[in-house]
Amino acid sequence: MTKPNCPHCGAAFTGLICDYCGALAGTTSTVEEQRRAIEELHKLIANSPREKQVLLIKNGYLPDDTAALIDAGLKCISLMDEDEIKQDRTDAAARRLESVIVKLELRPGDAETTRALLRFRERVDKNTRHKNRDVALGLSIIAGIFMAIVFLIWWIFCR
Repeated sequence: MTKPNCPHCGAAFTGLICDYCGALAGTTSTVEEQRRAIEELHKLIANSPREKQVLLIKNGYLPDDTAALIDAGLKCISLMDEDEIKQDRTDAAARRLESVIVKLELRPGDAETTRALLRFRERVDKNTRHKNRDVALGLSIIAGIFMAIVFLIWWIFCR
């Protein structure tokens, strides 16, 4: 008997989540299956090399159950690290966290969901501030170099 193929990428899969792209390949008709699928995705992300982690985070399954969705958001937070030199995984996790926020906002609100939304928004805002600080620092360094070149040219030709 052959293994079923993922409807999204065509790769073979064994559980509910495609081992290659992270999309839902099985069916999740119950809350327990949704939780099992999200845990399967988190294990797959944790056991993959960095490049594949980024792909799995970008394409990974997001459940409909509120508790499983909050768990997915908490896992995104754990994947975000501003001190990384290569920010691809952090950026992918931030975008995934924004998707979690949107899905949670569409659900009826309760105290747990509201607390989670506040925490997730704070984390996304912190990531955005960090990226903006890095851009400003880079632009100021470039402006400083440009001004030094202009001053050097002026000094050479005006003496």
